[in-house]
Order: sequence, then C-alpha cells, then structure tokens
Amino acid sequence: MLPPEPNQAGVIQNTLTREAAEKFQTRYADAEAVVERVTSLMDRAVSEWRTIKVDTKEECDRLQQVSNALQDRFAWQELLWDAVRYLTAIGLGLFLGHYYWRG
Repeated sequence: MLPPEPNQAGVIQNTLTREAAEKFQTRYADAEAVVERVTSLMDRAVSEWRTIKVDTKEECDRLQQVSNALQDRFAWQELLWDAVRYLTAIGLGLFLGHYYWRG
C-alpha cells in the first residue's frame, strides 16, 4: 500500500477535520438545548417552590388565627360554665339553707 500523496493527505485531513468539527458543533448545539431545558425547568421549580412557600406561610397564619379564636372561645366557655356552677352552688345552698332553717 502506498502512502497518499502530500496534496491528497491534506485534502483527507481537511475533510476529516471538517467532519469532526461538524459533529462537535451538532453535539454542542444539543448540549446547549439540554442546558436551556434544564435551566427552564429549574427556574420554574424555583418559582413554584417560592409560591408554595408563600402559600404555606399564609395557611400557617390562618391556622394560627383559627387556633387563637378557638382558644378564646374555649376560655369564655369555661368561664361561663364556672359561673353556672357557682350560681348553681349558691342557689342550692340558699334552697337547702332555707328548707332546713324552716324545717
């Protein structure tokens, strides 16, 4: 087998270099598309995460308000029941005192 002529060797090398450069450019373009897609997905995920974080904070605040309202209501309810018990005890005491005093 004879070695290629110097002129033909240059043509072959130029052709191989051009083909390699074209493959590299294609792969580079594909990689750029993947990077853009990943960047877009990451940006959307960050945006959704921030929205979820804000929504969660708002829900926690609402839950705290409801909890406080229930605690206030429970406190009033307990106070009213204590008053009913106290008045019942007084009434029962007056009734029994009056009944036994007269009896």
